[in-house]
Amino acid sequence: MSDSPDIPGIDDAVRRLTDRLEDATEDVQTFARATPQGIGIDHIPLARVGRRVDVDQLLKKITTPRQRRLLFSDDPRAAQVAQLICVKEACAKATGLGFGPELKWTDLAVRSLKKGSIQPVHYRGDGGSWRLLAGSDISDGVAFAVAAAGR
Repeated sequence: MSDSPDIPGIDDAVRRLTDRLEDATEDVQTFARATPQGIGIDHIPLARVGRRVDVDQLLKKITTPRQRRLLFSDDPRAAQVAQLICVKEACAKATGLGFGPELKWTDLAVRSLKKGSIQPVHYRGDGGSWRLLAGSDISDGVAFAVAAAGR
């Protein structure tokens, strides 16, 4: 858990999402055809995204035009963008690659930002054959995500 006293409620929220991911272990194993090889967690205070980031420029960097059409029917809100960043960061951490030459932001295709549910994240890069599941939520002004990666 996060042990962050400055983010009230985040420990409980991450615990709930992690429990859902653990409950989906069978689905993870079926989806990945293996035991997950890594788990990643990420969080972002919503205020940080809203005040420091040009949302449109950021989305052009981390998504493809098709991903933007799927995820954002209207203008994206800071909360949605923070969730998207968290999901992609958690997936990058779960693979152990991080973002760099083997894994680009646009290699991870997030099809849904449904809060609290576990969703597949599609990998389209050259860094091997990854199968990913991730869930995200927002609690007390903080977006967070948990991801599992397998090969």
